[in-house]
Amino acid sequence: MAFDLDMEKSYKINVPLVEGLDETSEKLLSSLFVAIKNIGTDYIRYVHHNENPKSKSATKASIERSNDEISHVERVFAYELYRQWCDQNIIRNTPGFIINAEIPKQLIDNLYHDGERLYYPDMVLHFGQNTYNSNYIICEIKRKEYVESYPEKLNEDIKKLCIYVDENTKPKADVQDWEPYKLGVFLMTVKEINEQKEEKYSLELITKLLNQDILSTKETLSKKIICAIYNGNDLRYDTLFNMINER
Repeated sequence: MAFDLDMEKSYKINVPLVEGLDETSEKLLSSLFVAIKNIGTDYIRYVHHNENPKSKSATKASIERSNDEISHVERVFAYELYRQWCDQNIIRNTPGFIINAEIPKQLIDNLYHDGERLYYPDMVLHFGQNTYNSNYIICEIKRKEYVESYPEKLNEDIKKLCIYVDENTKPKADVQDWEPYKLGVFLMTVKEINEQKEEKYSLELITKLLNQDILSTKETLSKKIICAIYNGNDLRYDTLFNMINER
């Protein structure tokens, strides 16, 4: 079952979402959800061109133009999310919490998982400057139009989140006190609202695109990953674990 955020409980998630989550992490997650809800539809719905690469009419130029527009809107949304999240009370009034929208290269290059260098995330929340512990939330953001055309990108993002919350991800020898992130959040933005077609706005938009590798994610990791969709009005979310088991 997916859940909706009650905006009247700005720092209280209205259902237990992640088992054993500490109070600080719960408040930080709730602050992220409130920040998302504060973003208006103008940051989601002004793309005029979307070319499906599988369409018979698609050309290389039209696909590139579509991808450029989608990428631009993703960046604009991410910048506004960064601004809104930084403005949340728990972030603004607690010295030490840092949100990075452009991750310092040296921090990522020092982390490995199964011998492979990690991907760069879209946004992270941690405590302290240039440290590897007290890592709280890592986020990936994609538009519905993009992941429907390139479902492998959605799966890559979720795999990336799983790596960052995995205690088996290790730093190089010269990095001390690495701790995995407590939560990973994959956010899909959806520009259309159609009350007559509920399937256009449900977490099934994400679930139906998951590949077998993601469907086989270990329970300990899938319970730390939250998938969400937002259309400028409603925010719906659930854990990857629940979504996999309710397919």
